[in-house]
Amino acid sequence: MPLVRPSLLMEVLVRAKVFPPKGGSAMQGHIRRRGKSSFEYIVDVGMAPAQRCQACGRRLWIERRPKENCPSCGGKLSETEERRRETKAGFRTRREAQATMAKVLVAIEERSYVVPTKVTLREYLQKEWLPAIEATIRPTTYRSYVQHVDCHIVPHIGSVRLEKLSGATISALYAKLAQSGKRNGRSGLSALSIRHVHAVLHRALKAP
Repeated sequence: MPLVRPSLLMEVLVRAKVFPPKGGSAMQGHIRRRGKSSFEYIVDVGMAPAQRCQACGRRLWIERRPKENCPSCGGKLSETEERRRETKAGFRTRREAQATMAKVLVAIEERSYVVPTKVTLREYLQKEWLPAIEATIRPTTYRSYVQHVDCHIVPHIGSVRLEKLSGATISALYAKLAQSGKRNGRSGLSALSIRHVHAVLHRALKAP
């Protein structure tokens, strides 16, 4: 999270009714109790691209690329733009929820906020990135990419969400591959093979 200017933070706190002004109006965030022992905040992050199923009416937020069909009923999807709200729960006190929400509101105000994505690395690599590049590279190169993704990346960190993927996670992957990265699990990959895995992952994560 970027550093927050104190003046902007106070302005957002007031407008969000964390510290409510006299006669003021609520901004785009509020806090509520969840259950008996925790709190959550809800913030309005503005208009966002989405898709609506013409058959069942389900709404899907476009996180990276539009989907071809509704995952629920297979119906045709139409692109739209709708107001999006984000909720985060699990705060022990109202004060903790207020402090975190204030930082989110500042990021929204400064247009630096990125909506958390639920897409995992597995979903992105296998369902988005590989299909998108298949026609742009040589068949042998594509097959090697698929092998690295399916054998060396997805089995270890495929369940990690893209938003949670960190340098430490990737470094741990390379260490694991060096120790027991071969299919039999008894020996590690060579340094050259790990560099190839790194090249594939680096290219995938740089893709728009």
